[in-house]
Parts: sequence; structure tokens; C-alpha cells
Amino acid sequence: GARSTGRIDEPTLERLIDSPLLAGKYLERFALDAGPRPVHIVAVADKQKQLKIDPQVLARHKTLVAQADKLYGARHFRHYDFLLSLSDRYSGIGLEHQESTEVGADTDYLTDPKAKGDLDLFAHEYTHSWNGKFRRGADLATPHFNTPMQDSLLWLYEGQTQYWGNVLAARSGFAGSSITTSS
Repeated sequence: GARSTGRIDEPTLERLIDSPLLAGKYLERFALDAGPRPVHIVAVADKQKQLKIDPQVLARHKTLVAQADKLYGARHFRHYDFLLSLSDRYSGIGLEHQESTEVGADTDYLTDPKAKGDLDLFAHEYTHSWNGKFRRGADLATPHFNTPMQDSLLWLYEGQTQYWGNVLAARSGFAGSSITTSS
């Protein structure tokens, strides 16, 4: 068969800067959609048992991807990875990128379908792939990394993302998402 040269395609500077690395002793990858522009959860954990995904949790995340496809109509990425860290040592980060999201969650996030946490975070950060990364407000888009972004349209970047993230979380079965009503 063909031998691998070990060569990786050269990324653009923008893609390199926007591509975080996730590493850990215990790692699992879960397919959410294996289509031509696949979506996965890539998870690292302090203990191997924390990576045994409950079928309800997996189904909820697959539904999130399907609902986002219905809402946005296209995927503007080559592939997408939810980079999930399950640890008592990491922060509960949620940080968007064009082709991935960094998410920190409680150690039982994958194993317990009723686990507490910021249950709309996956939907919110995934929405940023369309709102904020693919499409940016006029003064958030800069010609190069030496030009600081301005934030006059931050309400659109975060506000609209929060709105659609909440819609997707509710439509995907993330019970207890941050959608609340005042009493």
C-alpha cells in the first residue's frame, strides 16, 4: 500500500491561529455526523470511565447537529470538533473557533444524562461557527491580526448567538438549558 509521508498540509496563518490542540491521557472520539463535513466530540478525561458516553447524551448532541443543519442550511467548515475536557482541574471554558470549540465540563457530563452544567454551551459555541466566524460584524472583521477588532456589534456576535444557541439547545433536548422565563 501507499506509505504516509508524515506531511501535513500547510494551513493558512488564520487557520493555524484558530486551531487549538487538546491532549490528555484518556481520549475518545464520538461521531455526531459522519457526512462530507463531519462533526465529532473529541473528549479527554482524568479517568477512562468518564469517557463512557450515555446513549441519551450522544443522541442529544447528534440532534444538535441535525437541528443546526435545519436552522443554518449549510456547514461553512471542512470538519468540526467539540474539544471537550472532563476534569476537576480545568475551567468550564467555552471558546469558539471556525472548525472547533473548546468546552470544559464536569467529569460526569458524558456519563450522566442529568448532569448539571451549562447545557446550552455546546449549542452556543457551535452557533459561533456561523455567527461570528463565518459571518462577522463589520468592525469585528479585520484585514490581519495586527489590527485590533472593535466591538460596536458585539451585541450581534454574542447576543444573537445566545438567542440561537438557546433555540438549538431547546430543540435538541438539552433539558434545563438556560432558556428561562421570569416569574
